[in-house]
Amino acid sequence: MLLPVGASAQWPEAKPGVYLSAFLDRQSLGESENSVELRPILGSVSAGYWVRPGIGIELEAGVGLADDSLGSLDLDFESQLGINLRLESLPVSRFAAYALFGYVRSSYDVSVGGSSSSITLPGGRLSLGMTYLINPFLRIEAGLTHHDYDGDTRVNSFRFGLRYDLDS
Repeated sequence: MLLPVGASAQWPEAKPGVYLSAFLDRQSLGESENSVELRPILGSVSAGYWVRPGIGIELEAGVGLADDSLGSLDLDFESQLGINLRLESLPVSRFAAYALFGYVRSSYDVSVGGSSSSITLPGGRLSLGMTYLINPFLRIEAGLTHHDYDGDTRVNSFRFGLRYDLDS
């Protein structure tokens, strides 16, 4: 399609309505001082609602897809529940930036030398990333997430997924 000089293609902006997302999340847990790092993989889905253009509220649920171990330490990711505030820019050349601010509660099973225990960690989340508009309804999304749990536990992750805007 040819456009006059100074014109640009207009992609739809987010408007009030529902969106659904699915993600793979590669987490990184551990202590850099001791070079101990575990990397479980989480699968999650979320449902959100655009309150205003570029401002959404979403609920998220996740489950462990691939656990990790190191020596006699086994980490089994059980579940994650969260709520997020999504702030997203208007798309420019099909790309948009976003930030998620949220609260998350994660559950893990940890086994060390035959002894196991369950750990539940509540805390805050900050995620920064980009979306790429495939068509008016479907976006690819990638971002970096930082979880700051109560008790000085921090988890970083990379997430990649798809979002479908039902009302675009």
